[in-house]
Amino acid sequence: MTQPEDRLKRELELRFTSDLRRLDYAALFDNTGNPQYGNVAAIPKDLPIDGAAHIVEARALRSTETGTEPAVFVAGRRQDGGTVLLGRSLYEVNALRQVVFEALLIGVVPAILLALASGIIFSLRITRRLKTIHETTLRIMHGDLQERLPAHGKMDDLNYVARAVNLMLDEIVRLLQQLKSVGDNIAHDLRSPLAAMRTKLERGLAAGSGQELRAAAEGALGDLDHGLATVTALLR
Repeated sequence: MTQPEDRLKRELELRFTSDLRRLDYAALFDNTGNPQYGNVAAIPKDLPIDGAAHIVEARALRSTETGTEPAVFVAGRRQDGGTVLLGRSLYEVNALRQVVFEALLIGVVPAILLALASGIIFSLRITRRLKTIHETTLRIMHGDLQERLPAHGKMDDLNYVARAVNLMLDEIVRLLQQLKSVGDNIAHDLRSPLAAMRTKLERGLAAGSGQELRAAAEGALGDLDHGLATVTALLR
């Protein structure tokens, strides 16, 4: 702020033409507030002259626009009472922010919608599979052991569980068949001595002789012992 006015004007001119930070506003005012140099006609009313940065509305610099635009201004007082004003437009910053926001909308919103749609489709698919598994399980619980849980397509967690349950059902059916075979054998082993015992008792009763009835009873006892031995062997 202590530099001569001519040198200060040259530095402002350099800022306009070659400053990489792209200074948009620059002006020099005398001690009465009259403009001496620059592209700002008057010091903004709401701008404190304290050497600090402030965001205020300024005249738009683009020829295609009218009115004002937000800008960052710094105003400082010189020793002779004049004022140096520097500023930079926030138009490009706001435009970049708008472009980024629109890009996010274009990229993020479809991604979110796609994720939601995928989640809904996956949820409906899982719900449908679980409903099928539940209905099949109910039929199995009601005695239809030939039913199997559906396990098709890609092997996921549900398919692994369904496959394990199906293997368990296959083993249960095999054990039931073995149990049925054992039951048939037991029935056959018990039927034979019981039938023979009944036949002998009937013959003894039909003969009417005490000796023949005694012989029939002894034979029946032998058949009964054979049946009891069979039951004991099964229990053992």
